[in-house]
Amino acid sequence: MQQVVGLDIGTSAVRAAELEFGSGAPKLVAFGQVGLPPGAIVDGEVKDIPAVADAIRRLWHNGRFASDAVVVGIAGLRVITRELDLPWVPDGEVDSAVHFQSEEVIPFPADKTILSTQLLGDNTAEDGTKTRHDLVAAAHQELDYGVVAAVQEAGLNVEGVDLVSSALVRALADSDHPSEEPEAIVSVGAGLTVVVVHQEGRPQFVRTIGMGGSEVTATIAAALDLPQADAEGIKLRLGDGSAQAQAAEYAVQSSIQALVGEIRSSIQYFASLPGRAPIVRVFVTGGGSLLRGFTQQLQAQVRIPVQAVSPLARLNVSALDLQPEQAAAIDPVLAAPIGLALPEANSAVRNFNLVPPEVLQRLFLRKVQRYTILGAAAVGVLLVAFGALNFLRVHNAESGV
Repeated sequence: MQQVVGLDIGTSAVRAAELEFGSGAPKLVAFGQVGLPPGAIVDGEVKDIPAVADAIRRLWHNGRFASDAVVVGIAGLRVITRELDLPWVPDGEVDSAVHFQSEEVIPFPADKTILSTQLLGDNTAEDGTKTRHDLVAAAHQELDYGVVAAVQEAGLNVEGVDLVSSALVRALADSDHPSEEPEAIVSVGAGLTVVVVHQEGRPQFVRTIGMGGSEVTATIAAALDLPQADAEGIKLRLGDGSAQAQAAEYAVQSSIQALVGEIRSSIQYFASLPGRAPIVRVFVTGGGSLLRGFTQQLQAQVRIPVQAVSPLARLNVSALDLQPEQAAAIDPVLAAPIGLALPEANSAVRNFNLVPPEVLQRLFLRKVQRYTILGAAAVGVLLVAFGALNFLRVHNAESGV
C-alpha cells in the first residue's frame, strides 16, 4: 500500500490529509487542521516561519500521520500558470526549451523564478509544422522558499510542491466521467480565492483573488466594534435572527458583492478568450463558500449553475468513524490537501513539482545515502552468510576426517 500526505498551508490554518492507494478508491486514513495566528501567512507567503512550523508540528502530533514526507501546496499572487506552445523537441528537452522561452510569458525575473511543466499534447499545423503544447507553472522564489523552509523546520520532508489550483481540479473534477465542456472551480479561503477553469481535468485558466472570508470578518469587526475573534463567531451565526447577526449581515453585503464581482469578472474574462467554449457549471468549495448568501449571489451574477461539491465523495472514508455532521463540517476545507495527495488522472501527465533545486539535490543525496547504507548492509549480510557457510564446510570436513 502506498500512502501520500497532502499539506495545505492556508491563511488561517494548516491542513493535511493522508491517502492510502491500493485497489479501489483512494482511502482517507488521516486528516487534521491547526489554526495559524493572524499575519503568519499573507497572500500565500509565509511571513512567520517559526509560527507556521509550530502549527505543522502540532498538526502532525494531533493527526498521527504515518508519513513525514509531504506534498505541499502553494497559491498566491506570485504563483501563476501559463500555456506555452513550443517548436517540437524531444521529451527530454522540453524543460530546457520552456526555461528558454519562459521570459516571454512569466512576469518574474528569471533568476527568481522556479518553473515546472506539464506536457499537454502535440499539434501539427497545416504546413506540417509540429509544436508541443505545455502548461507552465511558475512561482516566485521567495514564496516557494518560505513554504519549504517552514515545512522543513517542522521536521518534515518535502517530496513535492504543487499548485493548489491543480490540486482542486484533481480533488473535485469527475475523473471517471470527465466533462468535455469547461467547468469552473471556486475555492474561497480566508485570505485568497482561487478560480480555476478546467476541461477534461486539464486546467486552462487560473486566477488568484486577494480576497476571502477574512475581509468579511474584518467588516463585521469594524461595523460592530468587536475584536476579530468575536466577529468570526458572529460570521458563523449569520441568519440566526439575532439583532447582532442581522446588523452584521447588512454590513457584509458589500464585501460579499465585491468578492462575487471579482469571481464573475474572472469567468467573463475566460469566456472572452478566443477559441474557448462557454463554462457550463461552477463548483464552489472552501470555508468562505459557506458565507450566507454567497452561492445565491454568485448564481445570480454568473447565470450558470453553481453548486457545492464534496471531495470526500470520491474517497473511501471507512477507515474513519465520521458522522454525517462531522463530514459536512470538514468537507469544504479538505479539497486542497486531498488533491495534493492525489496523482493526475492521466498517468501520462506528471504532477507539477516546484521544489527548489537545492532541496531536490538534498533529497537525491539522501536517497543515495539510504540506498548505499542498505546496499552495504546487504553486502555485510552476504559476507557473514558466506563466512558461516565456509565455517560449516570446514567443520564438516574436519568432522569427517
